[in-house]
Amino acid sequence: MTLENKFLNSGIEALKNLADYCGKDVVEKARLVRVLEHKSDVIHAYEMGQDYARNGASELNCHFAIFTTVEGVQAWEKGKAGGGER
Repeated sequence: MTLENKFLNSGIEALKNLADYCGKDVVEKARLVRVLEHKSDVIHAYEMGQDYARNGASELNCHFAIFTTVEGVQAWEKGKAGGGER
């Protein structure tokens, strides 16, 4: 897990705690968490594209979950393009 992913994961937890403290309703809290989780998924897809470029295909860097959104596919492709030679 990269530093940025750790930061995002800690940010998700911080938002949950902030929402609890501020009394946000459950729907708004869930929306805020989904936004950060999506950002984390896109970063993960980019990193897996880089891994594919460096190390070739693997079960992890070509996992179907990466390709379930257009943003995930685009991030993976960008990571693959910028990830180095195979």
